[in-house]
Amino acid sequence: METTVNQRIKMLRMELGKSQEELAEELGVTQAAIFKLENKGGLSTKMLKKITESYKINSSWLLEGIGEMYSSKETKVESSNTFIDSLKIGLGKLEGYVIGKYGEEEWTKMQRFIPNFNVASGYSLLIA
Repeated sequence: METTVNQRIKMLRMELGKSQEELAEELGVTQAAIFKLENKGGLSTKMLKKITESYKINSSWLLEGIGEMYSSKETKVESSNTFIDSLKIGLGKLEGYVIGKYGEEEWTKMQRFIPNFNVASGYSLLIA
């Protein structure tokens, strides 16, 4: 399936685990500017450079959908770690909710059904 520049910008933001507000702040623009890029287009040369340099993105991928998203493997690992950190936060909230509502014993039982995450191999779900 062929994607547009707008869709690839949104894909990048989702891959980075960022909201429109967070991405806007990092790129020095408004949330409205990110919304416009994702929905209406208008990617300037200046913004292209900011995005590709800030996140080590392959400009051919961003502009044309050709090649890999990242121009280096190292950045992909950093992005994966950001995603893993987000999972930790989410699971921490889940743990707090389950313990608060059902008690610690129920959380312990629930953990048996959630596989452990192996950072080295990148599988499954993370319990921190």
